[in-house]
Amino acid sequence: MFHIILWLSLPLFSQQYYTGNPDSIVILSVQLMDESTLKPIQFAHIINLRTFRGGISDTSGMFRLPVMHGDLLRVSSIGYFDQYYLVPDTLKGFVRLEILMRQKVYLINEVRINTLGNYEQFRRKFVSTELPDKETRELQRKFRQMARDTAMKSAPVRTGIPLNFPSPEQRLEMQRQELYKKLREQRIMDDKFNPVIVSRLTGLQGDDLYEFMRYCNFSRDYLLSTNHYDIMIATLHAFEQYKRIKGRNK
Repeated sequence: MFHIILWLSLPLFSQQYYTGNPDSIVILSVQLMDESTLKPIQFAHIINLRTFRGGISDTSGMFRLPVMHGDLLRVSSIGYFDQYYLVPDTLKGFVRLEILMRQKVYLINEVRINTLGNYEQFRRKFVSTELPDKETRELQRKFRQMARDTAMKSAPVRTGIPLNFPSPEQRLEMQRQELYKKLREQRIMDDKFNPVIVSRLTGLQGDDLYEFMRYCNFSRDYLLSTNHYDIMIATLHAFEQYKRIKGRNK
């Protein structure tokens, strides 16, 4: 008896908002379902565009709403196209319906995901990275070769003319300092941009790796004045362009 009284009370309550012929008032009990999976759509919004009253579907996709003939309902839910339902004159009393909703694909701009973290995180990881022994030995070999070449070029030459030129020892020291400077700069550049780092970033190996490094063509001044993090970001951007160019040339 309680359920019958509750059901009868809905039309009486709805007449506060719906005027006209009581026979035109319909109680809609609607279940919203996914068109593809037939699963219920919960927490969708339903609004009567004539009265601007509505509700929200429950966890089973159900909602109940008093309407009148000719009312237009709009159903909206995130991830779905809006659905519209016009209440026909043929409906009477209490009506149960199912409304199928079609999934919507949202087009968004390109999202670039950076796996390097922020600069401070990258700096800590980079500082703790040890270069392979092979690179260290190669730098030592270059240093010894440059030192021998410098010593040979710095042999004393007697002119017999008392000019105020640096002594052979001074010239040797100046050249040694210049050599140290070049070695330090080369080590700095190699630390920031070398085959090991580029291969880890891009996955390239062998000839493809060195071809891409030549494509980057970073200047000496750029490598010396730019931090490790920004060089890696620039390398990743260059790699995206490089892949597009290689794709067009296939």
